[in-house]
Amino acid sequence: LYGLVFASGVGTIFHFSLLSVFGLLVSSLWLSPVWAGAGNTLAYGALEREKLDIYAPAQASDWPVMLYVHGGGWKMGDKKRVGSKAKAFNQAGYVFVATNYPLLPDHPVEQQAHSVAKAVTWMASNIAASGGDPAQIHIMGHSAGAHLVGLVATDHRYFHAVGGDPALVKSVISVDGAAFNIPWRMKSLQDAGWFARRLFSQAFGRDPKRWAALSPFHHLEAGKPLPPFLFLTAEQRTASNNAADGFIEKLHRVGGRAFLRAIADRNHATINRKMGEAGDPAFQAILDFVR
Repeated sequence: LYGLVFASGVGTIFHFSLLSVFGLLVSSLWLSPVWAGAGNTLAYGALEREKLDIYAPAQASDWPVMLYVHGGGWKMGDKKRVGSKAKAFNQAGYVFVATNYPLLPDHPVEQQAHSVAKAVTWMASNIAASGGDPAQIHIMGHSAGAHLVGLVATDHRYFHAVGGDPALVKSVISVDGAAFNIPWRMKSLQDAGWFARRLFSQAFGRDPKRWAALSPFHHLEAGKPLPPFLFLTAEQRTASNNAADGFIEKLHRVGGRAFLRAIADRNHATINRKMGEAGDPAFQAILDFVR
């Protein structure tokens, strides 16, 4: 969640316009084409939104698995809107899985993380039937989804609660996430518009102890087994780059591995929407990182 260059300091204050924060919410809802090879929607839990879509060609056999967790401010978004990702990952030799999870206001962030851990655990037992290798599960999230995959990979209680093993996660890819250190994020939003403050207060409340508990940053500890992280950020977006910088700096201090790739000519929405299109540098960065 933070990065390699932290010269500006944790206390950096940045501003969001109403339009830019609204874009954070709706970017995952962009109506983009779905890979025609899709088909298999399965339930991984009992809740209405505990369902996932598996994209796997018939020839898939022991392929690595890429799980995608959508964004939407913890309150909206849908697994169907994957754009070019599913086709691109299939063509690169990956089984691609897109998952839903329960949303605010009926289900708090803790439940959302619980569901993501449950989805990974379900895949470990079931993905082989679709040609995936359960020993090669990589998890990727955009925006709020980036926070959720980071949280389950660093706070192992979520996997333990569902009978899963944190070691199931071989790597984590954050796509323009900024919510890795919630106390820092709340401070940075003090001078922001009401929409941004309301978004984060709805998700994380007002209790600093809860903020820390829901911060992947605060679960980084020396000696704890942690997967490698890749942070893909929109080059000019201060929030995601500062967040990546701080997380990476701490992860390196505790002996972990993390990498940052700032993508030019992308914003918070297009870094996600264009992923997998011809010549997309973010997609190529993921393939290089996983390999």
